[in-house]
Amino acid sequence: MPIISVIIPAYNAAKTIAETIDAVRQQTIADWELIVVNDGSTDNTSEIVAAIDEPRLKLLSSANGGVAQARNLGIAKARGTYIAFLDADDLWVADKLERQFQALQQTPKAIAAYSWTYFMDEQPDGYVYHSSPSYRYEGDVYPQLLQGDFIHSGSNILVCREALSQAGEFDANCNGCEDWDMWLRLAAIGHFVVIPQHQILYRRAVGSATSNTEQMYQQALFTVEKAYRAAPSHLQYLRSRTEANLHLYIASLYLQHGQDSEQTQAAGQHLRWSIQKHLPILRQSFMQKLLLKFALRYFLPPETGRKVFERLRKLIATDNPLAGIRSKK
Repeated sequence: MPIISVIIPAYNAAKTIAETIDAVRQQTIADWELIVVNDGSTDNTSEIVAAIDEPRLKLLSSANGGVAQARNLGIAKARGTYIAFLDADDLWVADKLERQFQALQQTPKAIAAYSWTYFMDEQPDGYVYHSSPSYRYEGDVYPQLLQGDFIHSGSNILVCREALSQAGEFDANCNGCEDWDMWLRLAAIGHFVVIPQHQILYRRAVGSATSNTEQMYQQALFTVEKAYRAAPSHLQYLRSRTEANLHLYIASLYLQHGQDSEQTQAAGQHLRWSIQKHLPILRQSFMQKLLLKFALRYFLPPETGRKVFERLRKLIATDNPLAGIRSKK
């Protein structure tokens, strides 16, 4: 029986799946199985996976039901004592599994381990890399997770299978936020431990959120509502901070992907709502950078604005704790 089961949900991932699988095969810990769930792909994802000569690799197929359903299928077939999830377009550094496994072994109370993230923002001329903030939340991280998903993606944690079974399945109703919803349920029953290294490479493609930003906002609101229905009374005061972080993140998406005046105005509205929800958010550097970017976008001519924004691109790193929200099939 393998110690670790790695589950990759894959939908039309032909462009990246081989590289993602190779990132698992290069792990410094070798006692794992890899389960790729082909989630109704219409490209040749399954053919690429099937052609890889790897005895620890298993390919499952299902009708397209989304990432939550694909992960749940993988969990049902997994044999490992620990479970790791990796999206089909993300990558790991070579010692990711080993360092997280060691951390869980050394911290008996911990049920899940997470690392820091590199965001890979795809641009026409290549990738621009941003480092996630160096959060060091450990132990009872529930209050921090309630305010936002500082873990950032479904490609991050290593979790004890027993705790995952206790928390329940990924909730497909939290589409786009099913990771955050799961981490909250796990944090409610056990401790987390952090590996203070950037070990996750989280890929964000050009235009991936352009047309879905408002839909993602509605899905996130649903998840926030669910989270606070479950949260204890003494933590209900955090809701305004959570909603402020959410508005801030949605504003960043409009400014990152939008080009027209309507999207700029939408960004401004979400920035205003964020400040109204939690005035101290004005002290955050991320808010200050977004306000600057909004002002440049709003007041400068489009062509001049684009040139200025390009120069500022490296300054506008995504350090909002809700930066893990994204839409996946």
